Amino acid sequence: MACPTPEVAVVIAHPAAPYRKTAQALVQSLERQRIPARIRPADRLIPPLCPRLWVAVGSRAVAAIRKVDPDTPLVAVLVIDESVIEKARPATGVILMPPPEHQWRWFRRLLPRVKTLGVLYTPDHHDRLQILAKLGQRDGITIVPIAVETPERLAEALAELPDSIEALWLLGNGRLFSATTARSILITAFRKRIPLIGLSRQWVEAGAVYAFDWDYETLGRQAAEQVVHLWRHPENPPPPVPPERLYLTVNRQVFRHLGLTLPYPLPEGTILLP
Repeated sequence: MACPTPEVAVVIAHPAAPYRKTAQALVQSLERQRIPARIRPADRLIPPLCPRLWVAVGSRAVAAIRKVDPDTPLVAVLVIDESVIEKARPATGVILMPPPEHQWRWFRRLLPRVKTLGVLYTPDHHDRLQILAKLGQRDGITIVPIAVETPERLAEALAELPDSIEALWLLGNGRLFSATTARSILITAFRKRIPLIGLSRQWVEAGAVYAFDWDYETLGRQAAEQVVHLWRHPENPPPPVPPERLYLTVNRQVFRHLGLTLPYPLPEGTILLP
């Protein structure tokens, strides 16, 4: 059944500020292009729904959309990496994390004394784990992979972390590394006195040593550009893109607590938390 008024359905995974800012910037950009868009919460997708395009703000929104509509093109934003988009095809989007090589450079710069790095990862991130393993081999860093398939298995994995691990890297999606599981991960890192590399500023505020952060309005505008392209050329979807603006967020207090020294100069725009 054809939609009476073709529009873009923008689905947000959570009412928190980053999701709202991203969605609002996206809708405003689409309005300037005269493309109608409406924001909906992920837990209220009641069929029948027939937008011309979907936008998913957050991984949970991607899953909610694909439950009710597996075929309509989708643009995802506020998702960690391309693995979420790959599972939602036909889809594209704006991924949060920069390429592994970029992340690795800052890991080596900020934590140069670490020689054994534990990586908590989900099986769908095995390709990225392999990239980290090659980077570690190149630089003389031992990578200790710790596979975790479900949030329910996370507690067991944390309890069995090898004592040799000198830092912990998270490689997975929002289902495994969520607000629900963050506390146990942070507590484990604190008790073992090992630096935890976070997934966002919120993780750094809670006790991770550093993470990347983003300009959410810019992410919304980037996603809008992809929507405009798909709206006009549905047969030619653009590839996923990384964020245009990326910030480093550092917790100075945790650095001091762990006896670590911040390397200077830090990149322009670095956010130093007290």
